[in-house]
Amino acid sequence: MNFDNMRVRYIILLLVIIVLSTNTLEAKRKPTLYTIGDSTMAEKDTTKGNPERGWMMQFRTMIDTTQISVMNLARNGRSSKSFRSEGVWDKAYLPMKKGDFLFIQFGHNDQKEDTLRHTDPKTTFKANIVRYINEARSKGATPILFTSIVRRHFDEHGRLIDSHGEYVSVIYSIAKEQKVTLIDLNSLTHHYVETLGPDESKALYKWVAPNTLPAYPKGFEDDTHLNEAGAKAVALMAAEALMQSDSKIKRYIKRK
Repeated sequence: MNFDNMRVRYIILLLVIIVLSTNTLEAKRKPTLYTIGDSTMAEKDTTKGNPERGWMMQFRTMIDTTQISVMNLARNGRSSKSFRSEGVWDKAYLPMKKGDFLFIQFGHNDQKEDTLRHTDPKTTFKANIVRYINEARSKGATPILFTSIVRRHFDEHGRLIDSHGEYVSVIYSIAKEQKVTLIDLNSLTHHYVETLGPDESKALYKWVAPNTLPAYPKGFEDDTHLNEAGAKAVALMAAEALMQSDSKIKRYIKRK
């Protein structure tokens, strides 16, 4: 065997070793659950007596983090448009790998009229969501769609008023067209909040009575954002719905 043949065989062997080593390391890496969305899902600063909680703060306690990592990138005030334009999406997309999961929940802030956030449900909103789905899939990750949780808006007859309109129905259509798992938190929370009624449902939201929390001496009334009890209730709804779905994410949800 001449020197050139030996060198070629050596290079081939070296490449095989590198490929096998890379595959082994990749297999040992835990999958990551990335979550993108708005304030109803986001992490909150609880150090100054803020009672507000995003439901992912409670959901992460229901996940076996020895088997999967959780990176909650949901941010206050973001829409499907501003989440990307501000560069937050890159924090999920760039490190995303095969076997990861992506929770997507937008709609609350896409309704805003300002140009930095507003999207039209049937055009720009839909295009943004589909783009997130396609980019996650291009990395070998599994996207999962969530409809927006309800706002606590009742009419004079004690019926909950829908405030998301086509931003919910469009998510339905996307899930069907793109064959993506859909968790309908809008419907689940609508039923639960309406069942509780106008008074009892306050216990789920950021309603603070005067002189009960130093951070809000005059009290605070918020019908959009959750408190700890509300976040836990929504997280349980999400976990139970995922357990009934066909998504592989359910293997990482702790059994009761």
